[in-house]
Amino acid sequence: MKKTVKVVFAFALAFGVALLWSNAFAQETFGAWELGPGGTCFENFTSKGWDVFEAGWLIGQKVSSPVGGNLGQISDLLIDRSDGHIAMAILSDVPGFGAGFVVAPMNALERISENTLQLNFGDRDIPIAPSPEDQYATELTKSRDIVGLSAIPSAIDPLFGNRVYEFYGQKAYWADRETPQESVSVYRVSHPSIGESLLGKTSPPALMGATVRSEDQKSTARVDDLIIDSKGGRVALLVIDKVPGRGDTEEAIPFGEVSIDGNAFVLNTTQDKLAAAPSFNEDTDLHNSTWAENVYKFFGQQPCWN
Repeated sequence: MKKTVKVVFAFALAFGVALLWSNAFAQETFGAWELGPGGTCFENFTSKGWDVFEAGWLIGQKVSSPVGGNLGQISDLLIDRSDGHIAMAILSDVPGFGAGFVVAPMNALERISENTLQLNFGDRDIPIAPSPEDQYATELTKSRDIVGLSAIPSAIDPLFGNRVYEFYGQKAYWADRETPQESVSVYRVSHPSIGESLLGKTSPPALMGATVRSEDQKSTARVDDLIIDSKGGRVALLVIDKVPGRGDTEEAIPFGEVSIDGNAFVLNTTQDKLAAAPSFNEDTDLHNSTWAENVYKFFGQQPCWN
């Protein structure tokens, strides 16, 4: 009888340890949205797991300061054309900036509630004194020459980008690349606003809502959304619809399958392969890493998060 009790106790103890370990692992891999320094498909990629969100959800989300003040909203993202990195987040309606924009690294944003993000300033010393004004908003206004933009650029000067990242206590992801870049060419996610269009401000090509064509020019589709790997800080997949022969079915394709020719987006695939690609169902597939891996394998690519 005593031997049986000892065996049961040992089994329960081992099970408890395993359960605690698995919970810790789950929190590290699939926990709350916490963006790290980011990585790429190259050697410095350190992402674990499959923790994603859709760009369509992110655009329009409110941004607060560390003391709860209003810092506008996310209006766009600048995507590095070379590897899908989110080079910068674009904030609009920021107090003191009028129709201008404020830029920030994606990993300076922390999700603090379902529909609110907080902009963190790293170790930057910002004295907080009793005042009706938000000192963090004031700090942005004082640093307009570093973090402010009057128009969305089609390329980022790394010197400008480095200053932005340093302002928020971050290191730019391109700093670890073996070959220094003269500029970082980008896509934007959203199309220009009416105000931007009326002012005639130039903008980089917008992905969301764009028409894409197959490399054999026999098929076209539309980009409906972007799936972003939050731990890697990069676009993992594009969600496309209006694929000929697929009805209302959506598909997802790796970011690496997309390039641009002039002002036209081109998929590195044929009409037949596009028609046979795995379908995408937001309810069942968005957080399914096995499905995502199969999409990459279908297109002959290695999943970056592995």
